[in-house]
Amino acid sequence: MKKLFAALALVLLSAPPAFADLQRRQTFTAGEEQPLPEQKWISYTREEGIKVEPPGLHIKPSATFIVQGSTDSNKGGDEKLGLSYVLYVPIEKRFSDWGRAFIELKSGCGNTIINDLSLFDNVNFNAYDIKGQWRLRKYWLEGNFFDNQFSGFIGKEDATKRVFQNKYALDDDTQFLNTMFDTASTMEYPPDYTYMIHSLAKLKKMEFLEWEFNYFKGDATSRNIFDHGIFTNQLNLKPELLFGLDPAQWAGNYRLCGWVNTQNHIKLLDDTSQKNWNYGIGMSIDQMLTDTFAVFGRFGWQRPDLIPLTGNNGATIDWSWFSGMQVSGKFWGRKNDVVSFAVGQLFPSDDYAKAGFPASAEGHFETYYNWHINDFVQISPDIQVIWNPNGVGNSSEGDDHTLFVYALRGHICF
Repeated sequence: MKKLFAALALVLLSAPPAFADLQRRQTFTAGEEQPLPEQKWISYTREEGIKVEPPGLHIKPSATFIVQGSTDSNKGGDEKLGLSYVLYVPIEKRFSDWGRAFIELKSGCGNTIINDLSLFDNVNFNAYDIKGQWRLRKYWLEGNFFDNQFSGFIGKEDATKRVFQNKYALDDDTQFLNTMFDTASTMEYPPDYTYMIHSLAKLKKMEFLEWEFNYFKGDATSRNIFDHGIFTNQLNLKPELLFGLDPAQWAGNYRLCGWVNTQNHIKLLDDTSQKNWNYGIGMSIDQMLTDTFAVFGRFGWQRPDLIPLTGNNGATIDWSWFSGMQVSGKFWGRKNDVVSFAVGQLFPSDDYAKAGFPASAEGHFETYYNWHINDFVQISPDIQVIWNPNGVGNSSEGDDHTLFVYALRGHICF
């Protein structure tokens, strides 16, 4: 992969082959030269970000800042408050219509209150606490083939953005903060950005149906990249293309996915059985209802008798679900604002309960308002409610274990 990164960097920095405009021309008067045309080396547009010519790079830096607190904690009882920020510098090089190269530098500090709560799925998926250091987290090379009917890329990427996607519950910078709503709770994602191969097929006569295949390096390390990986297959049905509907009002995605994790897992109730594969299925739906309202949700199931390698605070979640609604600010005269809410549950497996762990269904509710101040700044107040945290249900004495979490998020983009 080091050779891949070196090649990718070389492609990003290589200049376009044609520089005819930079050549001096003869004027009508002998012995004189026509002045060179003015060269605009750096330009900016809202859609493209910063463009550097040459070598033709597009740069769109952004940042997210979060202050988050809880009225109490199920690990200490006192009120908690914390901060986090994340900075992004993505750099893209496009090659006409056949592909692109991409790298992203990322920095972050703080994790708000996620270490103060014990939950299956925590309350700030945006947190990336690397003490303010900068790291190269993403890099990949993508190509489009056969008149854009097939595309694929190879490189390093965030696996949570490439499977079980949901248009209204995917972006923790501007949408939901809770891990449950940003990812599939019953899938074992790699523990960090990982090496992967991605492919997508969409035939011209069947544009309403997409097929995606992914391979992820299971442990997110660079050792033995093709050993013990995670394989996913996903179909995506687009009803507006199937039935000839207006995509501005009826765009939707109905994704059905199956996955297999070929890393060795230990059984919950039999630690002598240590070479087991995990697997699961699920679906993710997002559907517009006119140009103002949209509904969405996700359901998932995984093998219930294994100890998971990542996610859910080590708990074996048998199945999970959530559903929600998004309303555009167009409804009250602010077309760029958004209000959204979602509710869902995670159900531990029977084997998890038999192993002696609390196994009540952990419930989550979250709502936010995304206030679009201008093209560069968005502010989002956010409220979360979690009941039966970490599977601990209400006690016989009437002590409810409900947690209330509040946050204020600011997102800046260029």
